[in-house]
Amino acid sequence: MSPLATKILVAYDGSEMSEHALKKAETIARLNEAIELEILSVNKKEIHPRFFPESVYIDYTELNETIKNEVLNQLDEVKKTISLPNKVTTLLLEGDPGEEIVRYAKEKEFDLIILGNRGLNKLQEVFLGSVSHYVAQHATCPVLIVK
Repeated sequence: MSPLATKILVAYDGSEMSEHALKKAETIARLNEAIELEILSVNKKEIHPRFFPESVYIDYTELNETIKNEVLNQLDEVKKTISLPNKVTTLLLEGDPGEEIVRYAKEKEFDLIILGNRGLNKLQEVFLGSVSHYVAQHATCPVLIVK
C-alpha cells in the first residue's frame, strides 16, 4: 500500500513550533521508507544598509553571509538528529517565508507541507499576518499545521 504523501516539505525556523512540525513529519515518514522529507528554512530578505543611518555602519554583506552560514549549520545539525532510513534533504531559500514555501512546494510538486503554528492571537494575526495562515491559504497541496 502506498502512502498518500511521498514528498513532504517541512518548514523549519528553529522555533519550538517548527520542532513540533519536524517531529510530526518524522512520525509520518516512519510509515514508509519511500516517503522523502525536505527540511526548508527561509531567510527573510537581506538586511540592507538603507534601513539604518550611516552612523550605524556594519558590513551588511558579511552579516548576511554570517546569518546564512548559521542557518545552514543549524539545518545540518537538525538533519543529523533524524534517525530515519528515508531520504532527508535540507534547503535554505531567501525571501518572504510564506511566499517561498508555497512557491517551492508547487515547483517541486510536494504532496504535503508541514509547518508549525506561530501562536499569534487574532489581533496579532490581523496586523502581522502569519506564515502558516499564508501557506494554508495559498498552497496547492495539503498543509498540516502543528501546534
